Amino acid sequence: MQELIKKIMENAEISAGQTMKVLETIKEYVKEQFPMMGDAVDKLFEGANGSGSETPDMHAEREDHL
Repeated sequence: MQELIKKIMENAEISAGQTMKVLETIKEYVKEQFPMMGDAVDKLFEGANGSGSETPDMHAEREDHL
C-alpha cells in the first residue's frame, strides 16, 4: 500500500494527508457500490488507514490536514 500512496503523492503532487483522503474516499465508494466485498476492500486498504504501515512523517502530515 505504501507504494501506491507514494505513487499518488508523486503523480498528483499532493500531500500525504490529501492522499489519505483520496484513498479513504475510494475505499468508501467501492464498499457502497459493492457491499458484498466490504471485508476484502477493508483488507486491501489496510495500510492506507493509519494501521501502522505509514511512516511517522506521513502520519504527522495526515493529522495536520484533519
